Formats: sequence, structure tokens, C-alpha cells
Amino acid sequence: MKKWFQKNLRRNWLSLTVAICIGVVLFVFLSHLGDVGRAIAWLWNLFAPIILGFCIAYVLNPIAGGFDRTIFKRLRRRNVAWLLSVALTIIVVLALFAILMVFLIPQLIDSIRGFIANLGNYMDALTRFGIAIRSRIPNLNIDFTEIDELVTNFGQRIVTYITEHQGELFSALTGAGQTLFYLLISFVIAVYVLADKVRVIGWIKRFVKVLTKDENHDAIRQFWNRCNQIIRRFIIVDFIEALLVGLLNALLMRIFGMSYIVIVSMVVGVTNLFPTFGPIVGAAVGALILLLVNPLHALIFLIFTVLLQFADGYIVKPKLYGNTLHVSGLWVLIMLIVWGRMIGVVGVFLAIPIGAILDFLYRDYIYPKLAKRKEQRIAREKAEAAEAAEEAETAAEEAKNAAEEARNAAEEAEAAAEIVAEAAGTVPDADGGSDPE
Repeated sequence: MKKWFQKNLRRNWLSLTVAICIGVVLFVFLSHLGDVGRAIAWLWNLFAPIILGFCIAYVLNPIAGGFDRTIFKRLRRRNVAWLLSVALTIIVVLALFAILMVFLIPQLIDSIRGFIANLGNYMDALTRFGIAIRSRIPNLNIDFTEIDELVTNFGQRIVTYITEHQGELFSALTGAGQTLFYLLISFVIAVYVLADKVRVIGWIKRFVKVLTKDENHDAIRQFWNRCNQIIRRFIIVDFIEALLVGLLNALLMRIFGMSYIVIVSMVVGVTNLFPTFGPIVGAAVGALILLLVNPLHALIFLIFTVLLQFADGYIVKPKLYGNTLHVSGLWVLIMLIVWGRMIGVVGVFLAIPIGAILDFLYRDYIYPKLAKRKEQRIAREKAEAAEAAEEAETAAEEAKNAAEEARNAAEEAEAAAEIVAEAAGTVPDADGGSDPE
């Protein structure tokens, strides 16, 4: 089939037919873009737990591999050693999660309760702060009546909102429960994938070998190893960086005696996982919370957050990432917009590794092929030009030879004409002599 297409592709009817088919498919795709988007969203929701399970297994695989190479390296039965490594990994992860919840959840609940209980006082303080600013700046026209009404009727507003939006709140709670169920299913899938890692990798390798040519296997393996290196380093470094930023933020807030250290540091650390816009959102949320308590603390928080993000961006990240990721800010911004619009928060989180993979894919694969094609095209054009010059030289030589032959023929014709003329000018007489006319 491929040879038939290559043979007949230069024919006008086949090229026109292919172009028309592509145009029709593109028109139908663009005309039903909403339906296509809903179909993709349905497929994503259908396979999301499975994909998330494989992602969790991918993240936990280095930990299990470390246990397998260290603690259980002396076991001769490697399959048993790997299963024990997976079991120990699950136990360690669950234990760390439980410890984190035991220490974090109570403080987080206390912070939220204290914030809600003192919200009225915070709003009063904010109102007094605004009045003081308005008294110092007479031209600043700010009406705090709505703020006063919001503070006074805050509880009644909450009850009214819950009463009017019971269906939406029930749907949100149902969705949250469904999400937790899917997370549990994904974790179970991750455990099974890790336990059966050798067989899963064997399936993937056989599938790739069936789909690709034998000479491309090494290139595919090198490509996957590079992608694996980029993604793994990004995930490890991103989580370490978020933890360091959250701890430094908590330390600085403790030094300055600020309130709500746990909740603000948690927001700053979690939002720091997302590039570019994450630190801005974390700083804005933390400053807003502290502004209600103490405006001076909010200002100090913004100052050391800016300094912390500057040190993180220009000192910590280059040291942690090393030479693995070299992605420009513009490329990261484009990846954030594109992948964030496509798959939401997950796309924002994976914008940097996706951008790095596409960048090295372009530099190591696409650009060399394009450069090679250009060199081949230039060489082909030079060869064609040399061949044309050689043909022109041959044609000129042939023309020269033809002209020489024509000149020789003309000389021969002229000589023959002279001979004929001499023969015609001499007439023999009766004595056998000649008498010129």
C-alpha cells in the first residue's frame, strides 16, 4: 500500500483526492469542536484513575528500587526481594502520610477555627485601617458601608447561602467523595503495577517492538531514558523545593511573630509546586490572610516572600536542577497556557517537564533532521546545478564541434566548387589540347 501511494502520489488525481479528504476531516473536526472536547473529557474521566495509578507507580518506583538495591540486595530470589521492597515502600508512604496528617490537620483545623472566630475583629480592624488611610488621603473615595454590613450579617449570609445552594453543595460533596474513591482506586492500581513491574515493562517493550522498526529501538530507548531523567528529576526537585520554601516561610513567620503559620506556610509550599503563577498566588493568599490580622505583618510577609522567591529562582533551582532542564521563561509561559487550558491543574504542574522534553526533542531530533534535509537539498541543488553546467558544457562542446564540422564542410564545399569551376573553364580542342573559352 505504501509503495502504491509513493508511486501514484505525484499524479494529480491522487494528490487532489487526499487534499479534499483532509479538508473534509478538518472541517468536520472544527465544526464539532465542542463535541470533540466533550469526547476527550469523557475519555479522560474514564481512564483518569488508571493513568493516575501508573503515575503514582512511576513516582514510587525509585523508592522501591532504592530499598531493593540496599535493604534486600542479599536476597537471592529477586522477585521476592522486589515484592518486599514494594511492601516496605507502601508502608513508609502511608506512615509518612499518617504522621503528616496527625501533626498538620489539628493545627490546620485550629487555624481555620481561629480565623473564622476572629473574622469579625479582623474586618473591624480592616475597616479602621481603611478609615485611617482615608483620613490621611482625603481624595481617596472608599465606602466601607458594604464591609460593615458584611461583617454584621456574616453568619446570616452563610446560612442563607447554604440554604439557597443545597443542591450545589451536595453535588460538590458527592464529587469530593468520588474523587477520594478514585484516588483510592488509583493507589491500588499503583500497588499492582509496582508489584508486577517486570511483566508490565515486558508488555510495553513488546508493544513498542511490534509498532516500530528494529533499527529505531535504540533511538526510542534513548528518548525514553532522557524523558525519564527529566521527569524524575523535576518531580523530586519540585517537591524538595516546595518543602524547603514552606519550611523557610514558617521559620521567618515564627521569627517575626506572625499568626497562622501552619496554614500560610502550607499554602505557600503547595502553590510553589506550580511554576510561574504558583508563588504569586501563594504570596497573595498569605498576604490577604495576614492583612486581616496585621497589615504590617502582611507587608513584611510580601517582602521576604519576594526575596525568598528570588533566591529560589536564581540560586536554589539552578543548583537542584543542574544541567537537566534548560527551559526559557517564554517557553514555560507558553506551556503553562497551553497545557493548563488542555488538562487543567495537572497541565500547569507538568508544564516545565513537558516544555523540557519538547525542547530537547526539537534540539536533538527535529532540528538535526531539518538541518540534514536542508544539507541534502543544498547538495542535491548543487549536484543538479553541476549536472546542468556539465550538460551545458557538453552542449557547448557539441555545438562547437558542430560548428567546426560545418566550417570544414563549407571549406570542402568551397574547394569542390573551385574544382568544378576550374573544370568548367577548360574545354578540349580537336587536337586533344585544351582551349579556354
